[in-house]
Amino acid sequence: MLGLIYPTSGKSYLFGELMEPGSPVLNRVGSLVEGPGFVPHLSGMKNLRLFWLAGGGKWQDANLDEALTIADLGGAIHRKVRTYSKGMIQRLGLAQVLLNKPELLVLDEPTIGLDPGEMRDVRDLVRRLSLTGVTVLLSSHILAEVEQVCTHAAIINKGRLVVSGTVDRLIGTSGTVYVEAYGLR
Repeated sequence: MLGLIYPTSGKSYLFGELMEPGSPVLNRVGSLVEGPGFVPHLSGMKNLRLFWLAGGGKWQDANLDEALTIADLGGAIHRKVRTYSKGMIQRLGLAQVLLNKPELLVLDEPTIGLDPGEMRDVRDLVRRLSLTGVTVLLSSHILAEVEQVCTHAAIINKGRLVVSGTVDRLIGTSGTVYVEAYGLR
């Protein structure tokens, strides 16, 4: 979907445009795949600035104030990243991908490796983002996280859609869901 790998079949479209590696439509997308990477001996702010400038943007054009407000790092943004907790690093990563004010945010396992408090902070951050009009596509193996954060869900097995719909519809009145996927090759 983001042009990071080539599909074995089919095509992907973003905002109605055919997705190809390096497509200009990617300027409308922010993504955090795996964990963010930062220069540990630099401050969070310096890391954000270097990232933005490396992409060819002018620092004054970055969506810095909103990204920092949403990430909620406070004064820690001026500390060296090596002093950050895993949750703070994840929030800095989210601030980084918000610098271009994306319309779509793709997050792959954003709470992996975090303690329960940090997981809650990242979930709250994702909820705040959705309230600003950003569409968030969240990939997670933690179904409880999907329940807490998402309005809609899709279950994919080996690249094929098994089921999709609103989280409420998928769970139903019982509060649990059982999906069995087999025979897909």
